[in-house]
Amino acid sequence: MDRATLRHILATLAYRTRQVVRQVPDGYPDFDAGCGVRTPHNILGHMSGVIAYAVHCFGEEPWGRLEPLSWDDEKRRFERGLEQLDEHLRNGDEPQAASLSALLQGPLCDCMTHVGQLATLRRMSGLAVPGENFMKAPIVVGELKLS
Repeated sequence: MDRATLRHILATLAYRTRQVVRQVPDGYPDFDAGCGVRTPHNILGHMSGVIAYAVHCFGEEPWGRLEPLSWDDEKRRFERGLEQLDEHLRNGDEPQAASLSALLQGPLCDCMTHVGQLATLRRMSGLAVPGENFMKAPIVVGELKLS
């Protein structure tokens, strides 16, 4: 697995997440679909934890269960985790607790799955994410902001 591809995947994850979490309808972060489905707020918190684990694999900081934050603070925490992970990849750091391929198949693909859940819940809450051709999306490596 090459670093340039992983960095592109991180930028894609940030782009897709940004499309889902910006200009959300009132009540969306706490939207309850029923049947034990996590709220968007809970899903984003989980995504932050998954990315924190990926950063932890580089030996940067201890990892453990993250305390819940407000919706806006959770967006910032997720964004910061993406930035930290991208920095390790850009610097050529080697993960100590996993291979680069394992980071793709574990945390990064898990987060991509959760972005789809966020999009589905957004549609169910009354304001679908506008459609677009993701093959032509303006993905920029290193652009990881959610706002």
